[in-house]
Amino acid sequence: MAKALGNRDVSLGPESRTPQLTEEDTLRTGSGRVPRGPRKVQQMPARFAEEGQSVAEKAAEWKETAEETIQDLKERADETLSKVRQSTSAAYEESTAKVRDVYENVRQRSEVAARRVRVRARYLSDEYPMQVVATVAGVAFLVGVLLRVWRSRSS
Repeated sequence: MAKALGNRDVSLGPESRTPQLTEEDTLRTGSGRVPRGPRKVQQMPARFAEEGQSVAEKAAEWKETAEETIQDLKERADETLSKVRQSTSAAYEESTAKVRDVYENVRQRSEVAARRVRVRARYLSDEYPMQVVATVAGVAFLVGVLLRVWRSRSS
């Protein structure tokens, strides 16, 4: 590996392997080294210091961002709920109007049919009274026979 890299110095000193703590951190942790952990976590305080922010400031910034995101999500949810309510209300009104139209159409057709039956019955009773009486008597006789057969089978 040394030949592949040429004459470059690839040795790692102890300070490059483990970041050293400041005096204040050393007093708090009781050692001269940062406890082992993921490299990014070990480098976080250094990265924030480079950017001019402390860990607490960055955490406060993240918290504020999270709160804003939550507020945005709440607003979107409220808007979506409002849209759903409006579309549901519109669909309800539309279906109610359709049902009302269908009911009105059926009512009108049944009135027309009932009127035709009445007019035809009056005409037949005025023009052919004996045939109407004979027809009613024949139908009554058939109904009586059918009822008697049904009753004898069910007992």
